[in-house]
Amino acid sequence: MRGALCKPASIRSYGLNRLSFIDAKKGCAIGSSILCTEDGGKTWNEKLGVEPGSWKRIDNFWLAIELYGVSFSGHSNGFAAGKSGQILKTEDSGKTWNMIARRDTCGRYAFFVNNKTGWFHDIDLPLLCRTDDGGHTRRELKMDMNIEGVFFSDEMTGWAVGRRTKAEGEQHPGRRFGKVWAVIEHTVDGGKTWNTQYEELTDKNLFYRGLRGIFFTDRKTGWAVGFKGITLHTEDGGKHWVRQKSSSSNRLLKNSLHKSKSDSIM
Repeated sequence: MRGALCKPASIRSYGLNRLSFIDAKKGCAIGSSILCTEDGGKTWNEKLGVEPGSWKRIDNFWLAIELYGVSFSGHSNGFAAGKSGQILKTEDSGKTWNMIARRDTCGRYAFFVNNKTGWFHDIDLPLLCRTDDGGHTRRELKMDMNIEGVFFSDEMTGWAVGRRTKAEGEQHPGRRFGKVWAVIEHTVDGGKTWNTQYEELTDKNLFYRGLRGIFFTDRKTGWAVGFKGITLHTEDGGKHWVRQKSSSSNRLLKNSLHKSKSDSIM
């Protein structure tokens, strides 16, 4: 696993939470503002920057800027989700953003596989929402685990990582006590049903002891990361997960790989 050193960009910002690139040149970072680049990160243009706690008027609505999830599908369309349930959409690679939902309950993280189909979720809640019309309408999909991250390779095939808490032999999604299992779930029907691919007992009575991020380069090859620097790898679509040596004992939150190279970022 190789990685390049990052040089801090000379930009004005008030906190960034997520980063998503369309290709090697174009990408956007979101948080208390939306910053986009068209030259691989050398320069960034601020799209929705405001002072922390203030409001921004978008499509005749006032938006408290605190965005957490961003996902691009194709070369033009992207989605950003916020803390208070706002969902923003761009159709020009991040140059302009329009609000498509004001107070959604589906969460602040987004993952899209094309211009129409995507999923929204929050952190540490047993809830996943799917959209098939570009985010305009969403339907809830109940889970028996608390989700931390998702990855879909197409409209039907996907994985979810997080944790499952059990007390006295029962499963209690959403509770923060009892024994905690790190979990990987797999779906082949777009999220309607899920099967457990991996489950490992972690520490008891500790929050955030599950898996936090998952990424696949194709339907077979993927990685999951999480508590105490755990890194899991599969080469058969998740039927078998193997631990890989990690140089970190800290909590790993997210992972991403360039699909055409062996480099990775965690």
